Amino acid sequence: MVWRAARNRLPTTSELLKCGVNLQNASCVLCQSDPETAIHLFTGCLFSNEVWSRVGAWCRLSPIFAFDVTDLLQVAETQTNSKEAKYILRGIVFTTMWALWNERNARIFKDKSRRPIEVMENIKSSSYFWIRNRSRWKDIDWNNLCKYPLDLI
Repeated sequence: MVWRAARNRLPTTSELLKCGVNLQNASCVLCQSDPETAIHLFTGCLFSNEVWSRVGAWCRLSPIFAFDVTDLLQVAETQTNSKEAKYILRGIVFTTMWALWNERNARIFKDKSRRPIEVMENIKSSSYFWIRNRSRWKDIDWNNLCKYPLDLI
């Protein structure tokens, strides 16, 4: 999904309209203010910006200024120094993008919506399980991850 987002290949409403799909509404389902593109969904949407702000506070990052999906993919490279912290932060960025995409889809296909703080809780739990099961750090502590994820190593 992240690879497709970086190449603007996600089936957002703008892309579907270009392919001739009839849609009732082309606005972003998260904020209802602008046409839904990958760039808007992940960097320009008010809902997404609040989620990214919460992620930044959780990871103690300097403010995230992303104007394109590729800017988000560079956050780990520009905001951390150690190889391990980059690995964890990259996973958190990917997890955040996945959570935003899933929230968008839940609103469209299941008529369910969550608040940014609820999406953030999902990001924390998904990141925990991702790190615990997909990395060499099998003994990470949930409480430590919730306090500051880049200090796990």
